[in-house]
Amino acid sequence: MTGTRAGYFLARSGSARPPVVHLRRMVDWPPAHELAASHPCACHSRPTLPREPQLHVICTPPVSRSYPLAHRQLAVVVLTAVALLACGSASAHEQTIVAVSNHSLPQVVLSDAENALLADAQDGQLQEIDFIEAALIASGIDQHDERARWLRVRAARYSAIDLPGIARLPATHRAPALLAGLHREILAGKFRPAATLVQTTLACGDFNCVTATVLYYDLCSQLGVPVEIVAQSGHVNCRLLGPSIEEVETTRRDWFTRHASEATAAVVIAKPRDTTRRAILPTQLLGRIYYNRALAALEQKDFATAVNQLQISILLDEHDRDARENLLAGLNNWALALCTAGEHAAAAEKIAMGLKLDATYQPLRTNELHIHQQWVLRLCQQQEYARAIQLLEAGSQRRPDAALFIAGQRTVFETWLRASTAAGDTATAAQVLRQAQRTLGPAAALSLEAKPVMRASPERGRRSVSGEASHSQ
Repeated sequence: MTGTRAGYFLARSGSARPPVVHLRRMVDWPPAHELAASHPCACHSRPTLPREPQLHVICTPPVSRSYPLAHRQLAVVVLTAVALLACGSASAHEQTIVAVSNHSLPQVVLSDAENALLADAQDGQLQEIDFIEAALIASGIDQHDERARWLRVRAARYSAIDLPGIARLPATHRAPALLAGLHREILAGKFRPAATLVQTTLACGDFNCVTATVLYYDLCSQLGVPVEIVAQSGHVNCRLLGPSIEEVETTRRDWFTRHASEATAAVVIAKPRDTTRRAILPTQLLGRIYYNRALAALEQKDFATAVNQLQISILLDEHDRDARENLLAGLNNWALALCTAGEHAAAAEKIAMGLKLDATYQPLRTNELHIHQQWVLRLCQQQEYARAIQLLEAGSQRRPDAALFIAGQRTVFETWLRASTAAGDTATAAQVLRQAQRTLGPAAALSLEAKPVMRASPERGRRSVSGEASHSQ
């Protein structure tokens, strides 16, 4: 706004720190000597929210992240509006672009290998692609020759486990022998929550619950040991089937040899009651690899990659609530980066995508108001008053209950009228007054009194743009 000041209502933005998004990290079950000190329930609690109009998106835990909520935070403000930008795409001969649902999300970008994987996994089973090869694809290895090399590494590791010898054991001894061989010959490194790529585990032996479960399930399948995969928020493991059903924590080399008393304590510590626990298919387990990769990308603020991988994760397991919640968080974080760069229209697109996924998600609704406030302020600074009014009118149609969109129009009209009057442009001033009366009602009275621009002090933080934005979920 050159030579003019925005009204008090629109200018209460200040330069305070942006709202914070708290990422809930999963607690994976570490090796035996670390187990007793872990507190897996800690990551599932909600943070205490301040009274400022800040957005707090609870990102659900990535599979195999061991640090609690309070130790990891991302500064994020979240936004909304109506403009659309096209997502970038790679060359057609290398990648295939697949539209996902009708939620106006970014199109999913797939490599040729990923396209083949999803086609094979449509019915939940893999007929054309070996399970470990599929896991390598999910781990980001697109080239066939590179996957073939890692499959040879897998074969060598399995040979050292002596599968033919284990096959000759009594049926009840095979599952323990496979777990012991897996840890001896492959999982010989350290438990690392971030070790979610199969090739990393095959190369150096570091592992987490995803890679340990992928490999143990594959070994059991090769010897016909009846087993299924069990998932809950932030964790996966195996469950032996047959006459006696037994859970197997695949990250623990001593799972079958621990003493009975310690085993009971481990179950209490390692398996909090979780109503989300469910058996999943091997193809759904592959989605957890994409899920972890997406969370790592979010930490690096590679939002396009993160959102793409979360969508692939959902394609592989549409019932994964964690992936869906983190998709909203990914869109939020992406919008923050765009807003910080002054790209309000693109930022608004990301929030609009999130609202189409969940129109009742309160953080998005709160920040829809925030981003419109910032956008309108920018337009007024550029003396684009007509466009600012259009944005607010469109917002009032979507959110007639939001005071920002009505009171904001009055403020912009008054600012526009003062600017026109100060410039001696009586024709524009008369036109603005007529438009204001059409929009706000014939009885609308605009004030030409200059109003100060209120800025929030760093001590008080961001001021609320309306009563609706005064609290966050």
